[in-house]
Amino acid sequence: MENSRIIWRHEADEADSVARTLVNRDRPSHGGRSFFPPAVIAGFVRSRGKIKLTRQNLLYTKQLAFDAAKEISRGNDRVKQLGIVDLKTRETLRTEAGGFYTEKIRKRQLKEIDLLVDHYLELLNSGGKTYDDMVRAAYQSREQFEAFLVDLSKRENDVIEAAVSTMRKGSKSERVSWFRTVREVTRAVRSEELTRIFGEPCHSSN
Repeated sequence: MENSRIIWRHEADEADSVARTLVNRDRPSHGGRSFFPPAVIAGFVRSRGKIKLTRQNLLYTKQLAFDAAKEISRGNDRVKQLGIVDLKTRETLRTEAGGFYTEKIRKRQLKEIDLLVDHYLELLNSGGKTYDDMVRAAYQSREQFEAFLVDLSKRENDVIEAAVSTMRKGSKSERVSWFRTVREVTRAVRSEELTRIFGEPCHSSN
């Protein structure tokens, strides 16, 4: 399905934009240098690796939800597909020994995924030719799409709160700072998207 490729390309591009912004914020400035000594090249290579890893992390729940939504749109049972998602997250928990993933995070991600499945189904069934057309057809108005984004942000924040409290990597202050930046960058990217698709909000005059 062409529309599924369009939707996923959008999600991948958005995750890439967020990832690059996050990593570039951490990258030290080298002023006006016009040459690249080995240390700078090594830092650039490391940053590309960080961008890829960050992008993969940002897409984790979206990939699971999108795969499930595609199967459901083809007529497969929703409960069965969400069960498959549950098994996949359990397998991630079983094999991840680095302290980045916990049962509390997993459970909250399942709630985020449930919302994303509905969102992707709306887009897949919208009949739009471009991503923006799909969103406009599925949500009809800026207010409805914004309500979805608010709901999604709440569920993402629930995952972040679980990560801050249960992850075993880094200090709590480091985790709080990192996830605060993730929220800020994601909010900015989605705000631009909302305005691009539906225009500026209308303000009634008194």
